[in-house]
Amino acid sequence: MAIALTKTGASALYQPQHAAAADRLAFLAAAAGATIALADCWTNHGAPAVAGYFVLMDRQANASEAAAIEALLFRDPNGPKLPPKPEANGLVWLRVGDGKAPAVVAVATATLTAASDPIMARDAVITDVPRLLGFGAGAAILGVADQGGDWLSLTILSPSIAASGKQPPSAPSSGPAIAVTLSLAKGGQMTFRALVDSVANEEIKTLIDVLVDPVNPFNSTETFTGMNYALVEDSSGIQLRAAG
Repeated sequence: MAIALTKTGASALYQPQHAAAADRLAFLAAAAGATIALADCWTNHGAPAVAGYFVLMDRQANASEAAAIEALLFRDPNGPKLPPKPEANGLVWLRVGDGKAPAVVAVATATLTAASDPIMARDAVITDVPRLLGFGAGAAILGVADQGGDWLSLTILSPSIAASGKQPPSAPSSGPAIAVTLSLAKGGQMTFRALVDSVANEEIKTLIDVLVDPVNPFNSTETFTGMNYALVEDSSGIQLRAAG
């Protein structure tokens, strides 16, 4: 069954029909209709059918909270003041909070190449806890959809590296990079694989599966490395170290 997003109150924030309170996926679109199909919120080539931003939150917003989110993202001098009609849809991580004003965690905007393929418009830091994590300008973005056309995730690949000396320029990564889920209950969570140093021998690397929740990075049920690792703070900063 196709997923439809409906306008919340009089705001420009759309949330899934019949969503649970803990569902996190929303979409911000100016001057759209009463309902938006999730399938229209992204395209892997050209301009999307509906221009706007995936808003990835800690929970669903009520009508007054949705109005505050719209104002923060579009008009507030202290907000990102996002263009209401982007040529390629971006991503916003946001905490609705509990009776407080909404707070932006991170923003990643997109644009189109000359060939009309979506890429990251600029460098974006999504979280610096426990490590700096983000996307590079020019990184290709590839949406993954189910058989019904609903978008399951966006994968951001490694950006091309410019030519340097005798080193020719690279092409974007063709393998899995960082995936951002667009599911209702886990919207905004990021998954990727990483190599980490062994505590006993730095020449030995361990392959781990990582999940990071930017809106709640210290929630161990939502952010994990796939193995037992501890957050350790020393003179060089906060690090992940194997805990056995």
